[in-house]
Amino acid sequence: MISLRSARTSLPTLLPSTRTVQAFKDRAKSLPPSVYLAQLLVLLLALFLLFKDRPPLPPSAKSSEPYNWGGFDEVCVGEFPSRVCEEYGPHNVKLSRSYEGTGTRFREVFRRAVQENLPVRVAVLGGSVSGGHGIGNLGSDKIWVVKTFNAINEAYPHPDNSLRNAAVGAVGSEYFGACWENRIKKEEVDIIFVEHGINDLFAHESAVTMEDLLRGLLDLPQRPAVLVVRTLGLEADMIAVGGDEHLPVASYYDVPTISLRPVLLPLLFKEPAREREYFVGGDGWLDRRHIGEKGHQALGDLVGSYVVSQLVVAQRQIQDLRSSGHEDWRQLFGKQRKGAHDWPGIEDLGETPKLRLFSKYEPDRVVVPMRTQCLTMEEGDFVSNHLLEKVRNNDGWSERDHSLWAETIGSTFEVELDVTGGKVEIYFVRNGESNWKLGAIQAWMDGDEENKTLFDGYRDGGQMGEFGTVAEGLSPGKHVLHVELSEGSSTPHGGTEFRIISIIAL
Repeated sequence: MISLRSARTSLPTLLPSTRTVQAFKDRAKSLPPSVYLAQLLVLLLALFLLFKDRPPLPPSAKSSEPYNWGGFDEVCVGEFPSRVCEEYGPHNVKLSRSYEGTGTRFREVFRRAVQENLPVRVAVLGGSVSGGHGIGNLGSDKIWVVKTFNAINEAYPHPDNSLRNAAVGAVGSEYFGACWENRIKKEEVDIIFVEHGINDLFAHESAVTMEDLLRGLLDLPQRPAVLVVRTLGLEADMIAVGGDEHLPVASYYDVPTISLRPVLLPLLFKEPAREREYFVGGDGWLDRRHIGEKGHQALGDLVGSYVVSQLVVAQRQIQDLRSSGHEDWRQLFGKQRKGAHDWPGIEDLGETPKLRLFSKYEPDRVVVPMRTQCLTMEEGDFVSNHLLEKVRNNDGWSERDHSLWAETIGSTFEVELDVTGGKVEIYFVRNGESNWKLGAIQAWMDGDEENKTLFDGYRDGGQMGEFGTVAEGLSPGKHVLHVELSEGSSTPHGGTEFRIISIIAL
């Protein structure tokens, strides 16, 4: 029996000692040649097995040849990504890629664009950071959105390339998951950036609403490429923010995620005084929620690096396609052989998963494609479902300050909704200031008056928009929402008026 102690002490010994070698030679002299050769072969085989998988030792310090340790070179593919690697270091570029995924959708978009000479149409759904808070407007060349688009435009110049910055301040994935169709022209978008990491709270609900958004975007018939962008905000009670709830959702849907935090935060840990270089601020104040010009430059470079690298890969794939003699890229990159042991092949990459991440595993279940209906009082270039036009049996409700407004107790209205995911919500104004006299409503679905839900417009604080769920688990199809202005508000100001911004069916 070998003791644990003797086994441990023998592990680090890689080569036999001089005494052991001499003993082996002396013993070998007394053995027949055939036995000696057999033992020698066993020894050589053991040494081969011991060292065959070990990496080569690095060269000595005196060597003039550089040693390539590898591990990060694949992120520096193409002219622009190479420049980004030189600026930030390839290790930081790698760190920024919280989830790289397969890049399938991006390469599809770029292969199609290059082969058919099509423009690349980019859209951004984000919050105030993407809107340029503190440094410029939606189209400012100082913000990451424009810097990323410029990198794409430089790598793939086309006269009709376009950018639609649909960012809205102070809202997150809860709003966009329901109402994104009112912000972009869904038929005319190829790449969509989603930035809600610091506006969303660190809560499970943020993961659910991000899934609503990603699933809706990925289900578009033109199969756009979607990428989650994470900026850095340090004003919350902890470093973790809603974006940390988004990551498992993004990986489930194979949506790449690029984050500024793994790159910038270690620098600020070492040199806190440099916060003023990367956040919006002025004399005596610093806004750690909104990155400044230098932060936008870094975020734009890191996101652009990933996207352009996918373009470079797609261009190389097209070269392989042409050299193979095929006319259609699908012949080369569509159906391909499955992996070993019958694991899935690559032919289904880029498809939306059949079941939602936050649903029960039911492989035989028939799933209706994700659709949202957002009836809104907001104004916008792409608003096609105006709430007031859809209201019926209206008694006491009218338009005021881009909201559906009433102040007389008993005021009612109905609206018919097309439900696909079983959920109906109301997006309404809440405020606790004394000059706001906000009351409450009750809402219910179809004829189910026994299950009314109360929504209170009063809150202890300033104005905000808030979502409230009327019903869940509804069957797919047409349903009627009933709303009535009622008593029951907690306001100390004696108000009764109520303001509805949007009604959403998921």
